[in-house]
Amino acid sequence: MNRPLMIRKCRTHTAAMLTALFTLVPGPATAAMFYSVDAIGHVISGAANFTASGDTLTLTLTNTTPSTRNVTDLLTGIDFSLQGLTPTLISITGVLREVATNGSFSDGSASQKLSWSFQSVRDDVWQLDSHPDAKNSIIGPASRGDYADAHRSVRGNPGHNPYAAQTVIATFKVPGLNSISGPILRVAEFGFSGAADGTITPSGSLEIPEPIAANSICMVAIACICFRERR
Repeated sequence: MNRPLMIRKCRTHTAAMLTALFTLVPGPATAAMFYSVDAIGHVISGAANFTASGDTLTLTLTNTTPSTRNVTDLLTGIDFSLQGLTPTLISITGVLREVATNGSFSDGSASQKLSWSFQSVRDDVWQLDSHPDAKNSIIGPASRGDYADAHRSVRGNPGHNPYAAQTVIATFKVPGLNSISGPILRVAEFGFSGAADGTITPSGSLEIPEPIAANSICMVAIACICFRERR
């Protein structure tokens, strides 16, 4: 199907998994990994990690896809809810990566502010997304040291360059977060438009910045992943 340069998201739902909850407990944060293999054996994977300190929520979102072949392998966002609490985006940053036509790439020297948006998309569901710009989507690691095997939609495409290099970090202010002691966070969807059905497995413990004072939000499951294509 022919579409404009920026294509709105394709999202799928797995209703049985939409009750994925995260619980605020003292101690290290636990992430979850998504793993998917399509019909020709191509792997798509990603991870999200949430931690809380006081009323500040930090999200680390990572594209771990081992070999980027197309724009459908770019991680472009996440939908989540906080059971009635209202988050405000403070910042979202990442290291920018320029991918040349020949597949070589260069990274910026420091993390920079990204052109992502944050909005309410339906009742108690918040969406962090690389729209309205097609740039700054999260690209996975370079296989064999470059992206020479990727489609031209990835290599040297001014509509997508620069990418966020593998990981972005978003910080939110969430009034009332510090007073919550029960299950609170639900992840509804990831933004991948090229994913087949996959599985979620724990990736182990991660240290939080303030292990004594901070709460952690433990990820126990993720509902669904759907990569969104932009051409």
